[in-house]
Formats: sequence, C-alpha cells, structure tokens
Amino acid sequence: DDMDGTFSFLVSTKGEIGYAKDRLAAKPMIMFENDDLIAIASEEVSLNRLFPGQALDTREPPPGSYNTWSLST
Repeated sequence: DDMDGTFSFLVSTKGEIGYAKDRLAAKPMIMFENDDLIAIASEEVSLNRLFPGQALDTREPPPGSYNTWSLST
C-alpha cells in the first residue's frame, strides 16, 4: 500500500528473491516456474530463448501482487 506509480521489479538478498508488481500492471512481467527454477522476464520471447524448443507454462503475475522465494537448498 505504500508504493505508488507503475513498476515491476525484482529484489534479491543472500537468502531470498522476490518480485513486486504495481496495481495497474502497467509494466510487463512474465514468469516460468518449476520445481528447479524460477525465471522472470519482461517478455515471453526472452523466456522462450532461454528454453528453446520447450513448451513453457508461463504466467503473468496479477496486478498488485508480490512474492518471495527462499534461495536455501
């Protein structure tokens, strides 16, 4: 609730990585996640180039959403 404007960003620390997306979803963000990795980009074509020939189940985070993941193994 404290953030205003249009944004889409990633933040990483030694232990976690996360994203936040503005309420209007004005800035693009697309995600691919499986049991082994999380890939986030501004365009789906970028993810397709990372994983050529694979059918990716991508999704766009909903407006106003955020999430974090632990980087521990």
